Amino acid sequence: MIPEVNEQPIILELRCILGRLETALSAISDALVITDHQGLVLWCNRSFDRFIDQPRMRSLGHPILSLLPLDHQGDPVLAEAVLASISQIPGATTVLLQRQPLKACEIEWRPVETEVPAPVIFCIRDISTRISNQELQATAERIEQQRQHS
Repeated sequence: MIPEVNEQPIILELRCILGRLETALSAISDALVITDHQGLVLWCNRSFDRFIDQPRMRSLGHPILSLLPLDHQGDPVLAEAVLASISQIPGATTVLLQRQPLKACEIEWRPVETEVPAPVIFCIRDISTRISNQELQATAERIEQQRQHS
C-alpha cells in the first residue's frame, strides 16, 4: 500500500516559487515572451508589455507577429517564414524599429527542447544605447543588404 502524501505543502511551495520567478522575470529590462509552437503568446514579462505598449492580458493568446512593432522600413520584424522554423532552430536577428528616435533591438529565440511541440522563448533586448548614430546607419544598411540577398 502506498502511503498517503499531503500535497498541500508542496502546492503552496510551488506557488511561492512561481511567484518568485514571476517577480524576478518581470524585474529584468529585457522583454521576455513565451509562445506556443504556433507563435501564440503564453506568457510575457512587464518589459514586453512596455515594449509593445499594451497590457499583458491583451497579449496572451495572440500571435507574437501581430504584437511586435514594425521595422524601420515598415515591415514585420519577424517574417512568417521565420516563425515556421522557430520552434526547431534557435536564432537571433538585429532590427531597427520604426520609432522616433530610431531604436535598435536584438531578438533572440530558443525552442524549449524538453516539450513537444516545443514552445519558444523570445528575448528582445534594446541595444540602442550601445551603438552610435553612425553604427545605427551602418546597421540599417547591413540589414537592408541581408534582406536583398534573402
